[in-house]
Amino acid sequence: MNILNDAKFLKDQRTKLLANLKRLEKANSSFGKNTNGKFKVKFPNIGSDEDDNIQEVRQYEENVSIENNLSEMIKKHKKAIKKIEKNTYGLCEVCKKEIDSARLEAFPEAEYCAKHAK
Repeated sequence: MNILNDAKFLKDQRTKLLANLKRLEKANSSFGKNTNGKFKVKFPNIGSDEDDNIQEVRQYEENVSIENNLSEMIKKHKKAIKKIEKNTYGLCEVCKKEIDSARLEAFPEAEYCAKHAK
């Protein structure tokens, strides 16, 4: 199947990407807020004794890690949506060959074919 010429497939993928993007952005907002293009993770305030402070630092480190992962996923979704608009969606960024449609169904933000996936 030539996905670049399959309007229904591209429309369905765009819809899926937009829904995922909305979900990811909502999840990301629970960790902090975006100010002037920079995301700042909230520091938890559990209490003031030493154990509470240790727990706060651990929670903050975990939140930063999760936020970084969510931000990366958001970028990939936005990039995939732009590729649909530019009619380059579904092409491997290494070999420029078409990514299998089943792979795109499962992983709509895929940037690489199965051969070049990391």
